[in-house]
Amino acid sequence: MSSLEDNMQHSEGFSYQEKSIIISLVSSVLVYTIFSVLVWQRYQAGGFHSLTPSQFLIFPEQNRGVLYGQGTDFDSATVFQFWGQAVLLLVGVQIVLAIIGQVVLAIIHTIAAKGEDIPRFEDERDKLINLKATRNISIVFGAGFVLSMIVLAVGMTPALMPIIMLAFMMAAEIMGSIAKLYLYRRGS
Repeated sequence: MSSLEDNMQHSEGFSYQEKSIIISLVSSVLVYTIFSVLVWQRYQAGGFHSLTPSQFLIFPEQNRGVLYGQGTDFDSATVFQFWGQAVLLLVGVQIVLAIIGQVVLAIIHTIAAKGEDIPRFEDERDKLINLKATRNISIVFGAGFVLSMIVLAVGMTPALMPIIMLAFMMAAEIMGSIAKLYLYRRGS
């Protein structure tokens, strides 16, 4: 699909690229919201104990005592181990949801477009949009990295570093998707 055809779809609705971005954005926000709520509950409980993120996130009903304050180990080793495992789990879930979302979009697009092929190439406009979005992602994530280094430099608890990095990683991905969507809708 050329840029002209893609722009003509704006009067009809969203282009395939825009639909793909929206699915990615919705799945990201959903995963990040659920993840954040579960981690916040864990923080409110007073610690990270020896519970792994997979036990915590997948089988929370088995760990109600830990959620409500009976597990209060909050040392640095446990915190960093928890965040390392939690981020790996988060990335895995995010990848699986993104794949499922894109497959469903491709199936729906093929059915709705009556066999029309899915656009598989990038023209100059697509490359420019991706470049601008990558720039925005890098700026947001870089700001988070610098902030986490400042937190360490001023002597605050090192446990804040993974929280800041993760929050800015989430914000960077969401901002990048919003930037792509905006640039596609604007037509630049």
